[in-house]
Amino acid sequence: TVLYWLVVIMGAIDIDGLDIDIDLDGLDGISGTLLSFVYIKELPFTIFISCWSAICWFFAMTFTYYINPERSLFLGLCALPVIVIIGIIASRFILYPIRHFFASLKGDEHEKDNNLIGRIASVETTTINSTFGRVQVESTSSPILVGAVCEDGTTLNRGDKVVIIEYQEDKDKFLVSPFNEN
Repeated sequence: TVLYWLVVIMGAIDIDGLDIDIDLDGLDGISGTLLSFVYIKELPFTIFISCWSAICWFFAMTFTYYINPERSLFLGLCALPVIVIIGIIASRFILYPIRHFFASLKGDEHEKDNNLIGRIASVETTTINSTFGRVQVESTSSPILVGAVCEDGTTLNRGDKVVIIEYQEDKDKFLVSPFNEN
């Protein structure tokens, strides 16, 4: 986690560089509830993992120092699930205030559906293929980041200019194609 954030600070990758795209609509039961509980759809995955791992590290160190100074493996293994659960709950409360900030970076949901069709965007993820990608559209307030896919057999790279063709509701992503300035 520390190495990742050092690389982000140096500017080699952006905050969404290791972000993953999770479709929560298809998840039911415990996994979907847990991911919604920690705002995975509203926050970059790297923000959650960084917060959660820092909290778990703090509680593990505190537990070892005060309760398990002999470093008993049995006590450590018994404390692990409790520390993980505490980390998840604490992360939810710590990340609650900043989830609105990241939601505003994604743009206005009403503007996303129809007003982006025909607009020029730039590829933000390493690549865009037929299943995954993200583009950035310039707007009057702040840039809008939206999920995007391209037609089968086409691959677009970071920085490429694309035109948004249509919104695909079933994928909750925009179909894009390469933009030629000529």
